Parts: sequence; C-alpha cells; structure tokens
Amino acid sequence: MLFRLQWEQLPNLRSKQLLVHFFLKRKDSNLTQTEFSRLNLWALGLRVLVVLPLPWQQRCSALHEHPQLIVEVLLMRKQLQSASMILKGFPSLRDNNTILTYAAKAILDTISLP
Repeated sequence: MLFRLQWEQLPNLRSKQLLVHFFLKRKDSNLTQTEFSRLNLWALGLRVLVVLPLPWQQRCSALHEHPQLIVEVLLMRKQLQSASMILKGFPSLRDNNTILTYAAKAILDTISLP
C-alpha cells in the first residue's frame, strides 16, 4: 500500500499527523468505512503521542494505531502523570477496568517488595 510506504519515510509525528489529516479530509478519497475508522484511530493515537515527553513518544511510537495500548503501557510502567494527562485530555480512552487492573498490580508490586 502506497500509504504504508509513505508512512515509514516520514521523519516525525507532525508529518504523520499531516498525512493522516490529508487522507481523512480528502473529498474524493474512496475510503471504506473500515479504512476511515482506522485513520481516525491513527489520528487519535498520534495526538496522544504528541502529548507525551519525548522519551515516551519514542518508546510508544509503534503503538500509534492503538491509543488504548499507549495508556496501558504508561500505567504498566508507572508513568502516572503522563497517563493521567492523557486520560484527562482524551476521555474516550478512559477505561475504568484497565485503570483498576493496573492500580491493583501496582499495589501488589509495592506490597511484595522486600
């Protein structure tokens, strides 16, 4: 797919955001509903990545298609300030079950430390 080839060659998140925005806004794009939904998910993932500090942008950049996984990674790695910022800025990513799961794991890890 031409889009994939272009994607890999883009130097930064801003360039990727512009490409996704371009495809989403084209009136003559013959996108299927599935492709349109996927691009919207990518757009959300890229907006989430931009909010993160640079080291975490780099660590999570491969997850741009899965913004919920970005939140999960931040919770697993106890990057609570970044996770909180994302959850406040992107309410659609709030999943109480996920948050409670990782909070319980963090508490168990803390309790089991010698």
